[in-house]
Amino acid sequence: DLPDSSLIARRLTHIRHAPCAAPAYLRDYGEPQTPADLKTHRCLAYNLLPNPALWRFVTENGKTETVRIDVAMQASSGECLRDAAAAGLGIAYLPLFIVYREIRRGTLKPLLPQYSHWRVNAYALYPPTRHLSGRVRAFIDFLQQRFAGLPYWEKGLRAGGAAQ
Repeated sequence: DLPDSSLIARRLTHIRHAPCAAPAYLRDYGEPQTPADLKTHRCLAYNLLPNPALWRFVTENGKTETVRIDVAMQASSGECLRDAAAAGLGIAYLPLFIVYREIRRGTLKPLLPQYSHWRVNAYALYPPTRHLSGRVRAFIDFLQQRFAGLPYWEKGLRAGGAAQ
């Protein structure tokens, strides 16, 4: 989300996140049943967030639960964190577009499906102008069509991120 800006924003899609871990990690350390259980786990954090050690969840009642996790590893690359989680190094809380293949293959398991997970929106941003180039307009229209409806990375996944 951007602060007030003179840019024009067209929403393309939502991006859901899910905490996930390798089955081997869960066998060795157990599966968290509540967000508070994450405090006793090795967590892999995305360090470009304002506060990588705070993970947020929403209960069925709509109440937000914030957990301060123990950061075992930090990285600025979601792919690096995904690969570390798949290797059994801990639990990562990542966008589904980064982990959907591993979830479908079973190398990562989404956790805490009874909670709603962090969700952000993706936008196309462009400067306000009366004469937007035809190429830019066509590209933005293409992006809106490409990401209309359920994003391709969520097809075949249930609400909590688990493969169907």
